[in-house]
Amino acid sequence: MCREYTSLDKQEIEKIKEVSRQLQLIADLTGTNVFIDCQIKDSTNAIVVAEASPSTGKTLYHEPYVGTVVYEQFEPSVFLSLRTGKSVLFNKAVTQRGIFVKQSVTPIKNDNGQVIGMLIKEENEPREMERMKSLSPATEMLWELFFFTDHERPALSDIMKEHFILVDASTNIVYANPSAKTFIAEVYNIDGCEGKPAEEALPFIKPVIHSNKDLVIEEIQVAKFFLEVKKVDIYKQDQVKGMLILIRDVTDLRMKERELVVKSVVIREIHHRVKNNLQAVASLLRLQIRKGVSEESRGYLTDSLNRVMSIASVYEIILASDNVDNDEVDIVGLSNKIAQMLIQNGGCEQTALELRCHGEQILADSKKAVSIALVVNELVQNSIKHAFKHRSSGVIDVRFTRQESDVTLSVSDNGTGMRKEVKRSLGLDIVKNLIEHDLSGEYYIGSSSTGTTVIVSFTLEQEGVKEYEEADFTGGR
Repeated sequence: MCREYTSLDKQEIEKIKEVSRQLQLIADLTGTNVFIDCQIKDSTNAIVVAEASPSTGKTLYHEPYVGTVVYEQFEPSVFLSLRTGKSVLFNKAVTQRGIFVKQSVTPIKNDNGQVIGMLIKEENEPREMERMKSLSPATEMLWELFFFTDHERPALSDIMKEHFILVDASTNIVYANPSAKTFIAEVYNIDGCEGKPAEEALPFIKPVIHSNKDLVIEEIQVAKFFLEVKKVDIYKQDQVKGMLILIRDVTDLRMKERELVVKSVVIREIHHRVKNNLQAVASLLRLQIRKGVSEESRGYLTDSLNRVMSIASVYEIILASDNVDNDEVDIVGLSNKIAQMLIQNGGCEQTALELRCHGEQILADSKKAVSIALVVNELVQNSIKHAFKHRSSGVIDVRFTRQESDVTLSVSDNGTGMRKEVKRSLGLDIVKNLIEHDLSGEYYIGSSSTGTTVIVSFTLEQEGVKEYEEADFTGGR
């Protein structure tokens, strides 16, 4: 069962088997029912993989429990022990078979201290049973709340959206609330379902009501409906006297999930097409460069190629992620990718360049990531072109720091510095407009004989789009 239903490895299964060999001894020694539960792979539920009942004395259960799925809403102590790795002792509980017990749970751990199973001991709680017998007034109140109705006040079951059905030991319907009656009439054209066999009024629940499990939770598709069906056996003196069936219509939820899946596929396809189109443009630019153009034109084309590839890098990172819907990009990793690309493709042949990129992961949405990619591209490209003329080596340092939603980017080099009088630069015009318009930020350029540093500050908070204003700018190298 561990191999089929859990994600435990061979060594961990051997550990569970080792503990299971002691179950009968524990059961006989304590006079209690003992179980081992393990978490089901890819699920939040658990499954009973081993059990033992006392050889002498009365057992709590007459039917086997191995193979039964365990749900947290019924046995929270088991899952508390699973999550915390701590024992939960002498906790009062109501089992999935409706039996009041005193329950103790202790985790079973592997050699690394990770919880791989739960050892559970259950014994009768007679005082709790006596207390429940004294609750006849509460029983009457609950009965009236759920079932009693007149023309002035409806019962709770009458106003429930869920289809609420009670079935007797012969699997005949003894009660159905208005929601259930309406559903049966609409789907199966049956009026007056009470008194009829449940599998005749609701054919799709036949495997549910005939299941040997005390609790069944399944999702079933019927015609255009997606239904979540829950069945709970009702016991009296260890005998099944009937069952409660709750049916919830989850069609809208499943339709929305399908829409999200379709949306995710569409988003991924759009990202693929954008990336492919950008790479196609880049290929055309490379072809144009190789065809033979003037040195001045070659520089302009190379700059445009780098800008296109910087934008394409954003979509490459998004598509490399498992969750395309998230649409967020690590701008530190993105900047490192772009800077390395620029050094490899456009570095000075006479200069040995070293790139240093610093900063912890910072996530930004794709729109801002594109703007940041272009800013980093222009600043690093500027350093490569102008900072290291007549030098044999150089260092470009890209650094990100973050304080809450405010981010600071600095790009510095140890080059020759900027000339005091420079003409207008297209690259710095692009940087200025991107920072002020798209990132709602600001920047500062400092330069000396030991190098140049550009500091950019912006916020990752969503803000209204600023109105673009053309501004004169005379900066540049």
